[in-house]
Amino acid sequence: MVDLVRYPAGHGYPRHAHDTLDLSLLLMGSFFERVGSRELRVEPLDVIVKAPGVEHSNRFVESRVEILRLRLDPRRPTVRELIPRGARLSWHR
Repeated sequence: MVDLVRYPAGHGYPRHAHDTLDLSLLLMGSFFERVGSRELRVEPLDVIVKAPGVEHSNRFVESRVEILRLRLDPRRPTVRELIPRGARLSWHR
């Protein structure tokens, strides 16, 4: 599934996880994402890849944030092959 998600400034999500392999491209704004004790400031054109089950929280502090997100079902054999063993979070600038 591909979707464009928008978040207003001041919005946030407490710690949670998804059951999908998520690839997110930040198009507009910036936000903070925390995984464990590591907090990342995500800026436009950054890409975040999260394996299924990665617990994280988000803080959207600036004006409107837009993220193009691709969610893949890890039960599909072709998707499972994309997830390296032990993969939790990959962040690319």
